[in-house]
Amino acid sequence: MFGWKGQILRVNLTCGKISKEPLDPVEAKNFIGARGLGTWLYMKEVSPKVEPISAENNLVFVTGPLTGTMATSGGRYNVVTKSPLTGTIAASNSGGHFGPELKFAGYDAIIFEGVAKKPVYLWINDREVELRSAEHLWGKNVPPTTDALKAETSEEAKVACIGPAGENLVKMSSIMNDYNRAAGRTGVGAVMGFKKLKAIVAKGTSGVQVAQPAEFWKTITDARQKLIAHPVTGHFRNKGCFACSIGCGRISKVPGGRYKSFGEGPEYESTWVHGASTGVADLEPIIKSNCLCYEFGMDRGGCHVRGYTISPEILGIPEKLDPNTTEGKAQWVKLFQDLTAAVDSAGLCLFTTFAIGADEIAAQLRTATGIDYTVEEVLKAGERIWNLERNYNLNNDFSKADDTLPPRLLKETMKIGPNKGQVVLLDEMLPEYYKLRGWDAEGRPTKAKLEELNL
Repeated sequence: MFGWKGQILRVNLTCGKISKEPLDPVEAKNFIGARGLGTWLYMKEVSPKVEPISAENNLVFVTGPLTGTMATSGGRYNVVTKSPLTGTIAASNSGGHFGPELKFAGYDAIIFEGVAKKPVYLWINDREVELRSAEHLWGKNVPPTTDALKAETSEEAKVACIGPAGENLVKMSSIMNDYNRAAGRTGVGAVMGFKKLKAIVAKGTSGVQVAQPAEFWKTITDARQKLIAHPVTGHFRNKGCFACSIGCGRISKVPGGRYKSFGEGPEYESTWVHGASTGVADLEPIIKSNCLCYEFGMDRGGCHVRGYTISPEILGIPEKLDPNTTEGKAQWVKLFQDLTAAVDSAGLCLFTTFAIGADEIAAQLRTATGIDYTVEEVLKAGERIWNLERNYNLNNDFSKADDTLPPRLLKETMKIGPNKGQVVLLDEMLPEYYKLRGWDAEGRPTKAKLEELNL
């Protein structure tokens, strides 16, 4: 296979058995990888009714076919499980260098089953894979855990681990990799903590083969030039993930005093959460509290990028939409949801879509995998993934009643600003959205739609 490595690791933590399985090429094509493939692999084996904090709930780490290549910001991986925070299907996305290293070691995914009797970590050194004791690491924060594991294995290894938040089953705990990168949202760290899995350490020496090297290089060069030229993606140049020209990460340091700290961030939402939201106007304690969240392995926000209509409504990308009208919004939400599912599954960073779209993403997938992905097929794969996730949640007793917003946004008019006197007209947009999705009036995918998507 090109793009994919063609191999899945399966680790039964209860008995300690480690096995290797071939990746089904048809499943890889249909669900691409990462978020989509991980959800498919998970749903084939785990009931929607499973308790998130239980031995029966699997934990799946998955890369995409573009992860570990020189594709535009191709450094992403996803962690898929049932969320202990929301009870829905979870696909938490992270960047950095861990995902590419897992590919270099030869694996597209790892499926963890069961629960270890005592804390362990998984050491992947190319073809050699073993479970080792992590009892001496239990209770430690993320940085000392990462340092210790690199010292025990290889300084070149990449580490994904949990901190005390995950160990203590905090429902907003993250899985941290490369010290400061987080598979946050949905509480996947708590599932890892319950399994007594402290960390995964990976070191690989094989690259990722692409099907059409010359064409792939031209495709990614053209896409990268668009990223560099764009006013949103071309002006960060701080700390970047693997193969990233955007470099959105920032390093902050408080050199001394009560709030002495050093690390990545804070980002926009963590600045708000630790600052304005709590009435704190001093940047130093905001930086310190942000660093503590990284060290404990704890999330700092909510997901806002599954259907990012802020892009057209506020930034005018790809075109300017009036935030105060409902016209066309259902179509845009569906398009953004489908494209985002495909981007997440390819192993790319969503920030790239400020400057590039489905055309460039399809071209990268096509030249990397050798599969004739068209724009339509990429969006169809995204739609397939979205419906897969929807079906899982419906089978877990979620319904149309959950497709809503807080009553304040639906009933209480805005008092000031450009939206003064308005409420969110969700009841006008939701039926149109369901119709565009091919769902019935209760928000359930129809039999015809599922057949169309090969689900």
